Amino acid sequence: MSTVLILIASTAVLVVLWAWTLYHLIVLAMGWPHANRALASPFRPESLRNPVDLPTVTIIVAARDEENVIGATLESIDVLRYPKELLQVLVAEDGSSDRTEEICRAFAQNRPYMSILHRDASSGKASALNRAFPEARGDIMLFLDADTKFEDDLLLKAAKFFHDHPEVDVAQTVIETYADGPNLIARLDRYEAAAWYRGIVAGKDRLGLFVPLCGTGMFIRRPALEKVGPWDERSLAEDLEMAVRLTGSGSKASMLPAQVWRQPPYSARDFVNQRRRWWGGAMQALPQAMRLWRKRGLGWKHKLDMTIHLLSPFFLMGGTIYLLLATLTMSSDASQPILLLATTWGVISSQLILVGVIVAHSISRRSWSDLALVPGIYLYWILQLYASFSILIALSFRRAPKWTVTHKRPTTNGDPSSPYASTAMRPPNRAEGANGHAAHAHTRPEPDPPRTGR
Repeated sequence: MSTVLILIASTAVLVVLWAWTLYHLIVLAMGWPHANRALASPFRPESLRNPVDLPTVTIIVAARDEENVIGATLESIDVLRYPKELLQVLVAEDGSSDRTEEICRAFAQNRPYMSILHRDASSGKASALNRAFPEARGDIMLFLDADTKFEDDLLLKAAKFFHDHPEVDVAQTVIETYADGPNLIARLDRYEAAAWYRGIVAGKDRLGLFVPLCGTGMFIRRPALEKVGPWDERSLAEDLEMAVRLTGSGSKASMLPAQVWRQPPYSARDFVNQRRRWWGGAMQALPQAMRLWRKRGLGWKHKLDMTIHLLSPFFLMGGTIYLLLATLTMSSDASQPILLLATTWGVISSQLILVGVIVAHSISRRSWSDLALVPGIYLYWILQLYASFSILIALSFRRAPKWTVTHKRPTTNGDPSSPYASTAMRPPNRAEGANGHAAHAHTRPEPDPPRTGR
């Protein structure tokens, strides 16, 4: 009897795990062509009737100890093709111990649209955003991380998108990782970013599901943000928590067909700290999302997808525990070969989505060297597991970690005369595809990186 119960329970768990994987594969398959088509569509700024269709925009950049990247990001903002009289930039400098404040103040000189908001002691990113919001005047708010790069028509694309979609309150850009990946973690993060932003987030948009905010490149209409209140300063992932509240308030979120670039984590420590924030933020937001099931005005698809999204760290941890225990338990029982085979296959293919993206990219680009990354995915998996379990334990004992800044490498916008120039990291140029490899003749080239200089 016990053997039958174990068999039934094990089969049920396997069905749930495989259903979760299949669900995301379907969303990714729907999203990938959707994102590629949207990004490939030509943008014609002349279709905007300046200033009739151009809203006022406030850009808020939270920055702490970002001397390697903040100058280049401010340069990217400075060359945006957008009327400066309609633009406001607020840099929430948050108790930096390096030259971040000095760089920001030097750059803001003679730029009346730019203000530096300094605080001596840091209280976290959400607190920095809340400090800047009362100073904001824009109809549209753009939230950027200090290492974010973008093309000079980003705001024009956003203005066009919001004008054409008045029902949309929130728009998340497609986030890419800088082209240069110096090690295994950075290169795998690039593929994971492609799978997540170009695949799953785009698929959620296409299917009318829960579109999360992703930390940078986030556009929000001011009335929608005022309706839900300030960023949650207790949340480890204030962007995700805000997305849950905005969805619950009835705000419609969508994918903006425009790209921004950000740096990957370069070390195991930075990667684990980043994932602790992400997974911990999902765990914190889950009870809030569950309460939304009582909200009648919110569609069941949004509720279900939001719940699945926030349960992801528990699927990761629970599925791994089950797979290990089942393998150890059934390896000595030859009467259950099919279940043992399924369990073993589950261990091998637990990173099926990321493996599929790497293989598909290698085939389409004929870049076979990247197939060597596949075994490294399991180190990536182990680090994710450690991050998930450690943050679960910390939250259980009410010991949430403080905001820690991910180490950034010096960046450049491509202008060697810039005082912020460095060849260390850059977005892909026209000769490279989205993942940093040479594009073939039949492949749509990536846009030029943002220009620098005045």
